[in-house]
Amino acid sequence: MFRITGSLLLASSLIFTGCADSAKWSGEQLVSQALEAGKKELSYYAEGVMVTYENGKETERYAIKEWSDAETKKKREEVIKDNERAVSVSDGKLITVWDEHNQQAFKMEVGDGMRPMSQREQLKSMLEHLNKSYHIESMGKEKVGEHQTVHIKAVSKKKDALLKQMELWVDQSSWMVIKSKIDSGAVKSIFEYTKLDMAPKFTADTFQLSIPKDIPVRDINELNPVKLVSLEEAKQAAGAPFLQIKDKEFSLKKTELTQLEGEMKRTEISLEYDKNNVSYINESLFKTPADSKRDLGTAVEVRGTTGWYWDEIHSLTWDEGGFRYTLIPTNPDVGQEELIKIAEGMSK
Repeated sequence: MFRITGSLLLASSLIFTGCADSAKWSGEQLVSQALEAGKKELSYYAEGVMVTYENGKETERYAIKEWSDAETKKKREEVIKDNERAVSVSDGKLITVWDEHNQQAFKMEVGDGMRPMSQREQLKSMLEHLNKSYHIESMGKEKVGEHQTVHIKAVSKKKDALLKQMELWVDQSSWMVIKSKIDSGAVKSIFEYTKLDMAPKFTADTFQLSIPKDIPVRDINELNPVKLVSLEEAKQAAGAPFLQIKDKEFSLKKTELTQLEGEMKRTEISLEYDKNNVSYINESLFKTPADSKRDLGTAVEVRGTTGWYWDEIHSLTWDEGGFRYTLIPTNPDVGQEELIKIAEGMSK
């Protein structure tokens, strides 16, 4: 199956609502405006194109279609790449995906913690997150196709950030993101709606999937099942000794084993540590992949080698002894220096 999941999530994350003021706002003002306006959800049908470039060369192109019913909270999304097509439908409680090319179907329950946010809430959340590490401002009015938009630009405060710049062109009447550009250095992506109908007509079949009766609809959790295991079982699965946090201040709370399938097929081990009986940090490891130097963050020195720190999620990654290690703090106050210090003290 091609990279459907990421595509569907990216496509669905591009829909926001907000306000219609066209002044030149700062990041704080944009967040404030998003809180106050755009409180009414909108139904729509849309078509768009998403293109990814690497070193200036087009690497992926997706055609996207979306149906969204504000009254019922139902949504349908189609993602097409070449001759491969994936369709998902959601009723707010269950998401079902039909991969026509590979004749596979999946479902995923939407729990309380995964409640779909309104367009206004998504915009607010994004701006609040970006405002911590990015300079955000409105660049004024711009016409994109038939839409009068406000051009918003977010530029990283750090030159070596993984996500260097994001631009959004937001419709002034609905505050839907009509166009977006994401710059991650060598990798850039552009999304743009080519058709937008704000008065769509839905039928009983719009939010239904035509999955053949002989195709089982598998729970997405069954694809990459997570098993709670002992440390000894994790060592056996790894096939070789691996680094652990053995500082006396830390205690190993939980060890999990995941067998990933598809393009990311691998065995991944996750260890969760407490510090002073409080959740503090997660360690994950798997065999070093072939594309070991791609989009991993800012280069840093760790354990005598080059590692990468991703400021947006506060993660530290490095390759050592045939494994790729990643440390991600669960304590929000843990930064780059402390992560490197913890890594330096790890042992087998």
